[in-house]
Amino acid sequence: MSEHWINFLDISVRNIGLGPAHNIQLSVRGETDVPGTTELIDRLLKLSPFQKGLAYLGPNEEYLSFWTSLVDGHASKVDSRLLVDASYRSVTGVSYQHTCVIDLSDLKGSSRLGEPPLMKIAKHVEAMAKDVHNVTTGFKKAKVDVYSKADREEERAKLDERLKAVRKAQE
Repeated sequence: MSEHWINFLDISVRNIGLGPAHNIQLSVRGETDVPGTTELIDRLLKLSPFQKGLAYLGPNEEYLSFWTSLVDGHASKVDSRLLVDASYRSVTGVSYQHTCVIDLSDLKGSSRLGEPPLMKIAKHVEAMAKDVHNVTTGFKKAKVDVYSKADREEERAKLDERLKAVRKAQE
């Protein structure tokens, strides 16, 4: 699942080993026979790593891409189970193969309360950018009261006179 929104799925290919991985080849196949599985596979096959592979991933290096939205397309996506076969070569020339299972049925019933933190930050940054734009372009003029030294002295003298009048009236 995407950390930004629960219905978006990202695909991540990460080197979790201690050394670099060379000539990474990926293939995908469905284990379930539902229309959503075909949609998911077709979307993955459009991504470069599934077409041409990845030449190199260093330790902890990651390829990350948006994969799909669970609200678009066939509802049976959440019933899909995919197998991703990965093969690669180590720096010493040893070849490895792994099969990873992606079982979207694990997501059934998942929900998230509230708004993800990055979305909140993005909205606040957008609001600040709008405020800055309004001030710099004059779209919304800032209300500014400007007083000179003479204005302040005159205001102070009037205030002093009013205070004297109030005190005199209280006596």
